[in-house]
Amino acid sequence: MANLFVIADYGTSSVVIGLHARDMAGAKRAISWQRQGGFKMPMYICRYEPENQVFVSIASEDKTFHQEAGKRFSPERGAFTESAWLDFWRSLNPMREGTPLWYFFKSYTGAALWSSSDDDGTPLDNGRDDSDIAPETLAQMQQDCERFYWANSEHIHCDGAPVANDMDGSIAARESAMAGHDFWLTRCGHGAGFWDGDWPEPAATALDNAAKAFGNVDLYVGDDGQIYA
Repeated sequence: MANLFVIADYGTSSVVIGLHARDMAGAKRAISWQRQGGFKMPMYICRYEPENQVFVSIASEDKTFHQEAGKRFSPERGAFTESAWLDFWRSLNPMREGTPLWYFFKSYTGAALWSSSDDDGTPLDNGRDDSDIAPETLAQMQQDCERFYWANSEHIHCDGAPVANDMDGSIAARESAMAGHDFWLTRCGHGAGFWDGDWPEPAATALDNAAKAFGNVDLYVGDDGQIYA
């Protein structure tokens, strides 16, 4: 089964060798090709753990590729283009309930509803939820969340990242929920967000700048009762 990845370990950072999964034979060939090309850094055959969003080395009985099992890697983008890197992470982490990305998205839409009002000044979360958001608007919100999350995940899950305290879940899920909430508030210029002191530097500034680059969004209720942007 093609569910393995080769990670090159540079000590202070790591990169993935090729943005596609391999079977064991393919992973070993990839390492052999890198060795023939003169690359001497440690390389590990890994499986991806979506619940933790890390690559974890597996045991190998092949003496040629003997490696330590259980090493964990969060590789950098390296020489890959931003769009290719985003597509890679999307393929590894489809939007599904319970993942950190899902918590990010749900918190984002929640913040969007409670911070927006209808023509009568009633908050949009009063008697409504994200099922009332028009499909095309919800799809655009999801796309924005995916783009922001995967471009900034190292800052969202940095050391000292704040966590949402009004929910259960893993640390990664609660960090993601906090970030989704602050992404909406920051991009729309509300009185709180990544800049208000909860996030450590340099993550706070990086996330603040990235969110503002997405620009403001205004929500409204259409004649059909659905919520549009």
